[in-house]
Amino acid sequence: MVFSPIIQWLLPTNTTYNNMKRTIALLAAIGISLASVYAQPSDSSPASATSDTLYSLTAYVSGGYVHNVSEFTISPAGLDRGGMGFAVRIMWKPEHLLRMGLETGRTHVYSVKQEGLQTAYGKTDVNMTLNATPILLVFSMSPFDNLDVYVGGGSAFLSSDAESFGSTSATSSLSGGAMAAVSYMRPLSDAWSIGGEAKWLYFDKYDDMVVSLQVMVSFRFLEY
Repeated sequence: MVFSPIIQWLLPTNTTYNNMKRTIALLAAIGISLASVYAQPSDSSPASATSDTLYSLTAYVSGGYVHNVSEFTISPAGLDRGGMGFAVRIMWKPEHLLRMGLETGRTHVYSVKQEGLQTAYGKTDVNMTLNATPILLVFSMSPFDNLDVYVGGGSAFLSSDAESFGSTSATSSLSGGAMAAVSYMRPLSDAWSIGGEAKWLYFDKYDDMVVSLQVMVSFRFLEY
């Protein structure tokens, strides 16, 4: 297939693969440690003193600018590291306990646009875009009012769309994924909040890392 050598040439190589594996293991260890430390309320906390502990489900929607910070062994001409991304996150929040939830979305990884690329099949113009759709288990804590810290891990679907020689091709693959983020949310009401989030995402299939700055809105839609 014409696109296979083109796409493989444009994809980054695993220059820091082992370091990223250790990073994912560290994030997982942090999540497990937080769960073991904070999964039980202390005797002095209100949650242990009363039986009417509040639980809630909160939805977060965010979107903004994404930038690829991966190391490319050979950086192809026409590489565009910037793009847009969005995410949807549902968090279960027991009062005074570690929070957990799920996150998905769509994020730009990078794109390449070249004119007159010389290949074994001749010259062609190439447009290629790599996007990711992560599905992550997320843990969070709030060390300060309105400030939340997140770590998570799971899988991601990587999709690549390429155009060359007057034709288009789409491929997809499964990758491991990890994330870490910090957000600040300003309450607008008892249920609504607005703020921003700085996030780091990693996909181990091609050793890609992206960072993003996003505007975020949250809505607490269930409390019991």
